[in-house]
Amino acid sequence: MKNLRLFLFLIFFLPFLLFNNKEINTSEEYYVVSLDQTIDAGAQNFIYRTIDEAISKNVKYYVIILNTFGGYSIHMDNIIKKILEAEDKGITVITLVAPVGAHATSAGAYIAMASSKIYMVKGTSIGSATPVGGTLDEETKRKVINAFAKYMESLAEARNRNKTAAIEMVTLGKSYTAEEAYRLGLIDKVLNSTSITGALEEIGIKSANIIYPDYVSRFMSFISDPEVITFLAFISAIAMIAGIYAQSEILIATGLVGWILTLVGYSLIPAFIGALILIIIGAILLAVELKIGEGLGAIPAGIFMTIGFLLFYIPITPPDIKPGELPSFHFFQIGISQYTIAAIIAILTIVGGLYLHKITQTIKKREKVFDTSLLLNKIGYALTEITPENPGVVNVEAEEWTAESNSYIPKGSKVKVVEIKGNILKVEKVEE
Repeated sequence: MKNLRLFLFLIFFLPFLLFNNKEINTSEEYYVVSLDQTIDAGAQNFIYRTIDEAISKNVKYYVIILNTFGGYSIHMDNIIKKILEAEDKGITVITLVAPVGAHATSAGAYIAMASSKIYMVKGTSIGSATPVGGTLDEETKRKVINAFAKYMESLAEARNRNKTAAIEMVTLGKSYTAEEAYRLGLIDKVLNSTSITGALEEIGIKSANIIYPDYVSRFMSFISDPEVITFLAFISAIAMIAGIYAQSEILIATGLVGWILTLVGYSLIPAFIGALILIIIGAILLAVELKIGEGLGAIPAGIFMTIGFLLFYIPITPPDIKPGELPSFHFFQIGISQYTIAAIIAILTIVGGLYLHKITQTIKKREKVFDTSLLLNKIGYALTEITPENPGVVNVEAEEWTAESNSYIPKGSKVKVVEIKGNILKVEKVEE
């Protein structure tokens, strides 16, 4: 049991213990954070925690060193609200897109636009802020893009930035280099430095304590990853089925923990709830297949679980988007990796289910061997006392059977099967 707990601990937490926060000499005037990741639940947790700490320390500047290809609108919107809260408390929020090769793409572009100041080093880019949809009709897609375009326009207008260029990052998916963004009036300055340290010094920060995401934020990002959390849901379902089938409390508990982490990772967004339901239905069908063994349950189970997996990537947006309200959306598109994983899930589920069905059928056939005339004349021994009035139990061919006899047979006596009545053996004592 101790070894099992240690194993589970290492599986879940060891990857995060391998990372340490890197720090430079501290400065009370500036609070500098590094957001080099997807904009997800972990990023939101990190920004919330650090802005609260910056407010409590009464710092003047909160600097985000940004490098992201995007993420989820719900977390992006929450981060922007937190940035505006910091501004209301008198903190100037600065976005620094660095080092060379960094991006403020998709959700990152909105976060940058919400900041009081935007600095970019040469060789970086900003833009491509069009929300990526799944199977949306053209009318709904237009409404979604218009909603995000208005949101971007409001952010640019609040900071006296070029609204037209900002809107085109959404409606046309435009992306700008640092020089182009500065020329168009989207950012405040292009920095000549190529490194993070050099860029910070160029904007007046001679030394800073660069804060990186802690273990909690990294763990939340880990379980928010669509591929990780979907496999977690899949494995959790299998663990629960195996636990119920094998009557293992450990497996059942592991499955329940996995489902809890799944629900936390997806925050119960409607599309994800539908995906979870489909996976649960698939798991139930697999359980029925294992129990009944008809052979057909594994096929729809695999189909349902595969659809459930893909549903995690398809945003469900209401047909009517309320004015001034940002729809819950994401900036990821279903690609070859997702279809590959979906195919693997389908193949493993169907093949695994049919294989387990075959094993179940083999076991059933093996059980039928002991319920045939092959037991006739076999020798065993009485596990209990047997009388003509009260049947007892005998062990024959390493199996226990109910047995009856026309004569008294003491416990421990050697017996011989002389007749078979269904699952009841008729035996007689063997004289030694």
